[in-house]
Amino acid sequence: MKKFSVYFAIFLLITQLFPNYSMAVTLDADTEITNHVVLFADEIDGEIELFENEDGTNLLTYIPDDTTVALLDSKEDVEREKEFSLIEYVQKDKSGHLDDDKILTGYVHHDHIILGEDADEYRENRSSNSEKPEIDKTIVSEELNQTEELGDIEAQEETREIEKPKDNSAVATAVQSEDLTGFALKQPVSVYANTNLNAEVLKSYPYGKLLKYRVYSKEWYEATVYINGKAHTGYIYAGDVGKTDSIPTINGIALNQKTAVYGKTAKDSAVLKSYSRGQILKYKAYDKDWFTATVYINGKAHTGFIHTSDVETATTRASSLQGVAVKNPTKIYSKAATNSKVLKSYNYGNLLKYRSFTKDWYVATVYLNGKAQTGYIHKSDVGSMNTTLTGYAQNHTSVYSKTSKSSSVLKSYAIGSTLKYRPYNGNWYVATVYVNGKKQTGYIHKGDVGANRSTLTSYAIANPTTVYAKTSKSSKKLKSYKKGSKLKYKYENGNWYSAKVSVNGKWKTGYIHKNDVGDATKLSFVNPKKTYTYNHMSADIKKLAEAYPELITYKVVGKSEYGRNLYAVSLGKGKATTFINGSLHAREWISTNLNMYMLENYAKAYRQNKSIGGFNARKILNETTIWFMPMVNPDGVTLQQKGLSAFPAKDHASLIKMNAGSKNFKRWKANAKGVDLNRNFSVDWYTVSNNVGYPNYQNHKGSAPASAKETKAVINFLKVIKPQMTINYHTSGEILYWGYNQKGSNYTRDYSYAKTIANMTGYTIIPYGGYPSGGGFLQYFTETYKRPSITPELSPYAGNTNVPVSRFTKIWSQNKAVGLYAAQESAKLYKK
Repeated sequence: MKKFSVYFAIFLLITQLFPNYSMAVTLDADTEITNHVVLFADEIDGEIELFENEDGTNLLTYIPDDTTVALLDSKEDVEREKEFSLIEYVQKDKSGHLDDDKILTGYVHHDHIILGEDADEYRENRSSNSEKPEIDKTIVSEELNQTEELGDIEAQEETREIEKPKDNSAVATAVQSEDLTGFALKQPVSVYANTNLNAEVLKSYPYGKLLKYRVYSKEWYEATVYINGKAHTGYIYAGDVGKTDSIPTINGIALNQKTAVYGKTAKDSAVLKSYSRGQILKYKAYDKDWFTATVYINGKAHTGFIHTSDVETATTRASSLQGVAVKNPTKIYSKAATNSKVLKSYNYGNLLKYRSFTKDWYVATVYLNGKAQTGYIHKSDVGSMNTTLTGYAQNHTSVYSKTSKSSSVLKSYAIGSTLKYRPYNGNWYVATVYVNGKKQTGYIHKGDVGANRSTLTSYAIANPTTVYAKTSKSSKKLKSYKKGSKLKYKYENGNWYSAKVSVNGKWKTGYIHKNDVGDATKLSFVNPKKTYTYNHMSADIKKLAEAYPELITYKVVGKSEYGRNLYAVSLGKGKATTFINGSLHAREWISTNLNMYMLENYAKAYRQNKSIGGFNARKILNETTIWFMPMVNPDGVTLQQKGLSAFPAKDHASLIKMNAGSKNFKRWKANAKGVDLNRNFSVDWYTVSNNVGYPNYQNHKGSAPASAKETKAVINFLKVIKPQMTINYHTSGEILYWGYNQKGSNYTRDYSYAKTIANMTGYTIIPYGGYPSGGGFLQYFTETYKRPSITPELSPYAGNTNVPVSRFTKIWSQNKAVGLYAAQESAKLYKK
């Protein structure tokens, strides 16, 4: 490339030389004029690849052969001898004219670039095939004189006449002629035992090898090869060998860190250009030690020479192959070198498709951002479809009788177990298992196994759970954890897990016995036999969601009057919904204990595929989602349990006033603003009986329907989930309310549900219409949605205070299956 100091007059001259391009630039003494060069493809009427990036990645388009473009590289860029040069290409419209609206800037390989002043000469040479390097006749003559019969015939001192096969009926009658000499034109060239391309290969020779043979038929040559010093007659396909004028260009890999192209056939001659290891080069056979190649320096073509030991020639008989990744990860490189850029990576065990290339490399097509790119895979990184793989169970892993997870399970393995299997297809492996002593073929889904032991997360179930220095409980104790602690570890063997622990600031590998850890089903997070507070509930909701992520989620559906979260917790996977709530009334907080204990025990039963009270949790919760709102009135509950200390001092006086002057809040029933939430719903609000006309610890219906924030949150949430049935837990009387204002078939339906729950709990059904007041949740839901709602009162009357936790055992035995029954019936209603 030439750098010009340009003046305006010179600019005018250049615009005359290139009339097809118009330029509008301001020039000064240091301005560099853009050079216009011509791009030529490897073959006449071929195409040149235009890349987005300097390293030849991200193909933009193909440029037609013999196209003039603007070279944008600076002098410094050229002197760096980059493999790719920056150009500007103006595409043509449908009529063949340049379209200034379609200008692309990108990189092309410098081998395709010819300076404008050299283009005509290059075209002439190319069209007359004179671009093929002239071979020094003296060298060729000397080389031919040195060539002997194929094989190790240097040790032979005389030509032997080899008897032709007597039973070669498939071979045409030989045409006797004198010996011929030619180059191996393929990689490799094989000598066959008879004239059949599928015959046994006696010997093979690399591309460019000078070979001696005789004419045998129109399509075959006959040759003598030596195997273990013994002469054999073989046959070479005529298209695999030829004279110098028929030598094809071939691809190969640069083997050296700097693979040189020399000016002459001597390693002490000038180096025209160097290529990095793994670079794909194009060249032709020249003599027994050298290949010839065309290189471009500053856009001008030069003929150079590459020593045969500096490159590895790619096969011309590429086969499409399929194999499996045996490294983790298995990398696809941009060059045939492991230190080159990684185009893409695949996990151990992935099936890959590729083509044969050289003895150490395969070539493959990968897609990056939707664009095809050529990459290279080292042969040691992949195996055949018969390769036995070793992996680890990533979860509870089953071996199926067919390639379907709905087929029968032949055998199952615990998470972390070591398994052996073979590739089968893109999603399945095939494995041999023994069932009752009999060998059977089964299938493992690829997602159930992996190259690495997965990190397990579980809980300490021994108290304490100890990490030992060795896989022995008599070894040194590195660290201990209390029961319920969350731990991470990996499978080590049948009885032990390995774990990293920090001891005095240093990380050490220790071992945990398998019996000392387990999943959440081995623990109980919820303790219902204590004064169960808002803080207890909040923490347990988060623990349960973490312990059963496949089953439990939660959300905040509103805030209480004092800003406490109103939690709604989902359990299940079905579209049908059931709504269960507790603690509408503050002193009735044992209903929260029941809600939370239901939530945990139903989740346990689901994971263990167990039933509660005859109801299969997994079956029901796969069809239904139960939404729990365990504590609708967290402010009131907190005031009843903790008194004034849990509230701002500025509000103490008003709270005491609402409590009729008392500082003992054990009778408190309302929310912390003195509104009875179960009288604050809109249905029959105006006819609520025994209403206290001012904020009070009980029986005040509020200033308007749904005036309390807690009531509004429930109403809005019901609009979202639209439950098929609701259960509303209260605590006084061991009775059931049901079916408010229901008529006809709805009445019959709801009465049936009430009778079933009464039989389950032993509670007394309140006769239809026997409601103590209006404005309640049950009235609101049944009147608004015309769907069933049941209100169980959990305990014998405890007076104006909370039910003692000592009664919880009985409450659980009476109600443990109620939630699952309601969910089961909700699923049926959903399908109607």
